[in-house]
Amino acid sequence: MAKSKEKSTPKQKRQAPEGDVMRKRLRKFLTEDGGRLVSKSKLKALAKSMDPKMRMDARVHDAAVKAMGLMIMKAMQRVYDNKRGTIRPSDL
Repeated sequence: MAKSKEKSTPKQKRQAPEGDVMRKRLRKFLTEDGGRLVSKSKLKALAKSMDPKMRMDARVHDAAVKAMGLMIMKAMQRVYDNKRGTIRPSDL
């Protein structure tokens, strides 16, 4: 018996979710788990290490978490556009 040599099809690349799905998922993540993404004390310590007299507004933590989420979302879009499945440092 001869083995049939069928050409294997290449893996399908990931496609970006339809519409505003990524934004909705990001918003859900930020409301549920966003507080654990960045430590408030570490942010404050970072600022203090650069300037001991520096103080931080209470809303800086929320803004930093949101900025990180948006940065990752933009990197993911770049990955989808380049037909890859891995976020690289250059995507940030």
